[in-house]
Amino acid sequence: AKALLTDSAMVSLDVSHAGLSDLAGAFLCRALRKNRSMIKLELGGNRLGPKTCRSLGDALCTNDALQFVNLESNPLTGEKADDMSGIVAIAHMVRQNKTLRYLSLWRCDIGPEGGEIVADAVCSNNILTCIELGYNGWENSHICQIAQKLEENRSSLSKKMKEEAQKQMDHQQRVEEEEKIRAEQEHRLAEQRWLEEQKLERAEIRLKEAEDLARAQAIEKERKRQEEERQLLEEKRAQEAAKKKKKKSKKKKKA
Repeated sequence: AKALLTDSAMVSLDVSHAGLSDLAGAFLCRALRKNRSMIKLELGGNRLGPKTCRSLGDALCTNDALQFVNLESNPLTGEKADDMSGIVAIAHMVRQNKTLRYLSLWRCDIGPEGGEIVADAVCSNNILTCIELGYNGWENSHICQIAQKLEENRSSLSKKMKEEAQKQMDHQQRVEEEEKIRAEQEHRLAEQRWLEEQKLERAEIRLKEAEDLARAQAIEKERKRQEEERQLLEEKRAQEAAKKKKKKSKKKKKA
């Protein structure tokens, strides 16, 4: 029982044929009130009775985790098979619980009165899909009533599972479509970024070409200017040399 209170990782407990008394079973089941991890509980083949049933019924009215309970081969109506208080508690739990799917009451000395109590409770439950109820002396009408309701629950569960599976498929399809759209958008954005980068790169190339051309033109212009200056300087020197030569020629004639 202590493990049920402290071990949050425990999902299954089997204490079948452990010689548990009714009081020990009641103490064990009381711990299920706060347990939120246990899914399967095997209690078959002990000496569990009304106290255990009352404790279990009380716990499972609030427990929203347990799905499988086996109580087979236990004197659930007491040693004299005349105490229905535990069966009433189990029935009340069946009406309230929303997670239990399997319940075994096989060979538990419940009798016709208990069968009617359980059958009425099962009719108010839409979750249970399997109840082991043999060797309890139940009337066929109650057995048929339970069987019919369990079949309805199984059909409803199957339908819900199919609907859930379809929802998951639809969700997965939407996720894939959204992922595809997102991938296409990212591809377009990447392509746009690439085009912009190419545009900028071409603009930079053209700018560099223009700068290179302007630099080359400036160099050529400077070269021509220097050439023109050189030619002018040479012409000036030639003219000065001609003047000097002319002056010398005049001096010689006078002499």
